[in-house]
Amino acid sequence: MIKRLKEILPTILRSDFENILFIVGVAIYWSLHWIKFIAMGFITSSDTSTYFAAGELFANGGIDYLRTPIYPLICHIMHHYFGEYVLESLTALHLIVFYISIIFLHRTISLFTDKWAFKFIPTALYAWSIPIFEMCLYIMTESLSISGMVILIYCMSRIIVGKAGRGTIWSAALILLFLVFLRPFNVCFIPILVLIMYFSHRKGSLKHLKSAIISLSATSVVFFSYCLWFFNTYGIFGFSYVSTLNLFMISCGDQISELPYNELTEEVQIGHGRDIYWVWFDKENCVAEAKKNLKEHTAHFVKGKIILIGKSCFKIFPHVKTWPAFHYSAIFQCVTMNIIFIALMVLIPFELWLWIRKRRRLVPIIALHLLICCLSIATTIVGSSNGEIERLSMPMFPSLCLLVGLLAEQTNFRLQESAVQQSQQFCN
Repeated sequence: MIKRLKEILPTILRSDFENILFIVGVAIYWSLHWIKFIAMGFITSSDTSTYFAAGELFANGGIDYLRTPIYPLICHIMHHYFGEYVLESLTALHLIVFYISIIFLHRTISLFTDKWAFKFIPTALYAWSIPIFEMCLYIMTESLSISGMVILIYCMSRIIVGKAGRGTIWSAALILLFLVFLRPFNVCFIPILVLIMYFSHRKGSLKHLKSAIISLSATSVVFFSYCLWFFNTYGIFGFSYVSTLNLFMISCGDQISELPYNELTEEVQIGHGRDIYWVWFDKENCVAEAKKNLKEHTAHFVKGKIILIGKSCFKIFPHVKTWPAFHYSAIFQCVTMNIIFIALMVLIPFELWLWIRKRRRLVPIIALHLLICCLSIATTIVGSSNGEIERLSMPMFPSLCLLVGLLAEQTNFRLQESAVQQSQQFCN
């Protein structure tokens, strides 16, 4: 059977275009098939209404203390044009961007291998993942963040292999700025792009250093201008209160009910008149209380983080929550976080050893994806308050898929190299 598939598939998928067309076609079928199991075609959470409230504030020239501007403004614009069907339109937007990201993931792996199997496998792992379909239905930033991360990875990969023009360099800087303003979590990827620009220039593969400096400088000015606006409004140099609120929740622990904060509940009508509630914390006292409780309960804070990591080891990745996911055995598409932790702990020293010995190709791109995974997990552990590491670290999922293809390609390369060496020794 396997031998027969090896003969048939290369015949059917003879070109990259056919490869992409087949993968995207199956992804569209599965995602539409998936939507019919969700009666409303979307999934809301306690965060959903905060984006609409923030969108109204940004549209009126204000700045929200909890949400960065990109997704709230998208929600506001969609609500203006689609009215009561705004949530369905947001789901459609998530899916369209996701389909586009599949093409970019395939183009990324194509930069490093010509073999159709090593291009097909990681792309299919990403495109046919039921948890990814599920994230597209959530009215939150995760879906666009994952898809945007794929496009950023493509730009960074072109820079690494020395195929980046001025447009690619500017695109990488602008996409990263978009991702940071989409979701504060993505700020952890800023050092990665700077390192890539620097080391690529050192190797001589980055021909347009001037464009790199100008693009990074321009995006930095925009970012710091927003931080100054935030400082003038709320008295703190930053761009979101989300991480502060998380630290506040973690530091308080069991004493949260005893601390002085204001709890306000508001009713919001979105889409078909659905009422969604959320809780606002006192903006003036939240930062002070977080710092105070971190000082008083440092031991509790550290203990809580250790427990959080331990609990995360038994949770599945990627995020799976709805009953159709379990009905379709999506659990078999997922792994527990402890497997990812162990795999990364083994891969990092192994890759460093091969790098030192100069016995492997494509070390920079493999190191890039290992770094993305490690930074995603570390940032989630530090900034999360509810232990949802498997959901909050979802931007690393494309890198995990690409690592599968890259490591398989490199293993095949080493086997072929060994075979050639043995053949030469036999001839001699």
